[in-house]
Amino acid sequence: MKMHKDKIYIEGLRVDTVIGIWGWERQIKQRILIDIEFSADAQRITQDNIDETVNYRDVAKKIKKFCEEKRFQLVETMAEQVVKILILDFNVEWATVRVTKPGALSDALNVGITVERNKKDYEK
Repeated sequence: MKMHKDKIYIEGLRVDTVIGIWGWERQIKQRILIDIEFSADAQRITQDNIDETVNYRDVAKKIKKFCEEKRFQLVETMAEQVVKILILDFNVEWATVRVTKPGALSDALNVGITVERNKKDYEK
């Protein structure tokens, strides 16, 4: 199978969710930013039809709903669960997810994590 370097991306998906380890963080929703990239094969599209690719609107809606309904302690856990949804639910070959928690450190603009996974990471 030929590996394509085409990718679809969503940058700065805004999610308000409960995230953090401190007691006060468990009582409020905080703004998290999620950047997503996942495999695509634009060459495969022959009819200029959304059914021939992964609909990024569907991806954004599912990820946003999932993250806003769930409570997390760690950005690492959130990122892993988001990348798993992309690969298993949307059947993409690989995905990269970056979760950013602005203002988590007073002396830093942002903190976060980037995770990269492919289908093989979830094979049994």
